Amino acid sequence: MRIFYFHLFLICLIFFIFSCKPKVVENPLPEYKAMQVALSDRVVAVEFPTQLQSQQVIEIRPRVEGSLEKVFIKEGAYVRKGAPLFQINSDVYQQQVYSCRANLYAAQAKLTNAEFEIEKVTPLVEKNIVSDYELKSALMNLKVAQAGVEQAQAALEQANINLGYTLITSPISGLASAINIREGALVQVMMQTPLTTISADGDIFAYFSVSEKLVRLNEHAANLMNARLRLADGNLYDKTGVIDRASGIVNPTTGTILLKAIFPNPNRDLATGSSGTVIIPFEIKDAILVPKSAIYPMLDKIMVVTVDEQNITHSKAIVIAGTSGDNYVVTQGLSPGDIIVLEGVSKLRDGKKIGVLLED
Repeated sequence: MRIFYFHLFLICLIFFIFSCKPKVVENPLPEYKAMQVALSDRVVAVEFPTQLQSQQVIEIRPRVEGSLEKVFIKEGAYVRKGAPLFQINSDVYQQQVYSCRANLYAAQAKLTNAEFEIEKVTPLVEKNIVSDYELKSALMNLKVAQAGVEQAQAALEQANINLGYTLITSPISGLASAINIREGALVQVMMQTPLTTISADGDIFAYFSVSEKLVRLNEHAANLMNARLRLADGNLYDKTGVIDRASGIVNPTTGTILLKAIFPNPNRDLATGSSGTVIIPFEIKDAILVPKSAIYPMLDKIMVVTVDEQNITHSKAIVIAGTSGDNYVVTQGLSPGDIIVLEGVSKLRDGKKIGVLLED
């Protein structure tokens, strides 16, 4: 009987011990919002970052050296073609003109003497008073004198040109940029920095790169004539631009073609160097749109995170053709039916099992 109670005690003790063992609580999987990729045909307003440039931008550089005597314009001012911009001290070049003019007078005097010598020698030769050698020598001296006059004339013309270079005028009408030198400073021909830059009046070019695939699909589309421009402050420019090719060569590394949107600029509202966004309606067949929150950069690639049937994560590189609102237009890297993670993608590692909250 005692043995029975002892065994019963042991059973109860073992049951008590196992009943008191803490239960292992499994940690729930982190959940992430996701979406399934689908294809659709649509007209998408694709956005491309750009920097504006005038159709003609000219650097103003000196052609002669000297101290800068006068600056006629203010930074950012509008100047007309032929208007004076800078005056370099002209004293040295004026003296060169005087010297070259005096040399010309001396050369002309030598030419006159040579002509007189021929007039004097010619009848003497005809009368056999002097030999032919005297006439030939006089004719040679005449040619030398003529060459001396031409040389002196060229030197005078060059001196006048150099004197004219001391007054720098605007070659076009447009807006002046920053002035990089001040009065009294030494101006040199081989200066690395221009004195200023003039951006011409007229249309403004907005350069941007587009995938070759998009260009081929839309090269005959009329809506390519309706480019819009979003300025750096977020406002839309009130005039519509047209698209033109800036290059006929496809970049072999990126597979893109350089285009330009041409915008009228009658009121000079657009300035060279300003940044903006070109917006173009593209007709895209089998378009894949991916929210911007779903991508992250890695080195020179753009990545998304996909999940397989077991909800295991995999990083995948994609190629985008541009932006459309809050989405990117993907041309390579994703297929219909792929599931991509929409949030926290930069912190997800490959091979991680997650919970998926699939959105419509």
